[in-house]
Amino acid sequence: MPLKGVALSLKYTRNEWHGKKLSKEGYLIVRSDATRSQQLNVADCLRKLRDMLWEATAAQPAPDPAAQERARQRHLKAARLRVVLKREDAVKRAQRQAPTILDL
Repeated sequence: MPLKGVALSLKYTRNEWHGKKLSKEGYLIVRSDATRSQQLNVADCLRKLRDMLWEATAAQPAPDPAAQERARQRHLKAARLRVVLKREDAVKRAQRQAPTILDL
């Protein structure tokens, strides 16, 4: 569905947010299997499309540098925790193995 009469900036925003819903030809594909009724599914698709357009036209607040830093710190902490858990699991797996000649 080519969007005619829509601002160019809105088209770029749509591509950034809903790029996976775009076909190779540039059509926006909205699907719904919420009900068994075709009419209700079409209405649900139109609601989704309307919500996408409202979301794209809404002004995004400028990101707070302090909030960005907190998010970065949380991400780093989660990554460190993942590595620790991975190492613990690796030790558990290694302990399950039978001893080798080098271990004796």
